[in-house]
Amino acid sequence: MRGSLGLVLSTLLIAAQFATPVLAQAPPTAISWLDRPLVQWNTPGMPVPTAQSPSAVNAPYCSNGNRPPDTSVDQTLVDHGWFLTTAYQGGWGLTIVEAQGGWDGMCRPLDYQGFVFSNGEYAGTIAPDLMAARADGSADFIYLRQGTLSVGFVRYADTDPLCCPSGGESNVIYHVDHTDAGPVLVADSVQRVSSP
Repeated sequence: MRGSLGLVLSTLLIAAQFATPVLAQAPPTAISWLDRPLVQWNTPGMPVPTAQSPSAVNAPYCSNGNRPPDTSVDQTLVDHGWFLTTAYQGGWGLTIVEAQGGWDGMCRPLDYQGFVFSNGEYAGTIAPDLMAARADGSADFIYLRQGTLSVGFVRYADTDPLCCPSGGESNVIYHVDHTDAGPVLVADSVQRVSSP
């Protein structure tokens, strides 16, 4: 009996050494806000949200690349608990800052968002929910031209490995409305662009 058990265990160990590694897959995607008719989530006069990232890793080795605040807009986000990790964009009275709540275990952005300010006043976020690296609907690029904002969001299929989204991008166009209650970022349209 012991000899048979030892043979089985040895066979399993040898098989495990030659097994093909399985790539981690993206979690199944829920129906994204990018696939539904646009519903506005920003409102004039809304406060800057406070970072809440209970699942994020805030280890010193991840935060070495933090950008120190350069502007009053930067400082506002830092004061609300956000980490600045990329350069801000500005022009035509607008400032766009990407900031995050923390990092995953590999120091990739977790719980991040794009914040838009108009003449220093908070106008809203580029997405209704926080985003994470290697997840469906995570912002890939932010482009500002002549006061119009364009953001590309990466799209994953349910069977995609985390490394390799195959669903192309959803591009969203925004503008800022100026109201008596303050500026507000408005999402105008969303267009799905297939991968080449």
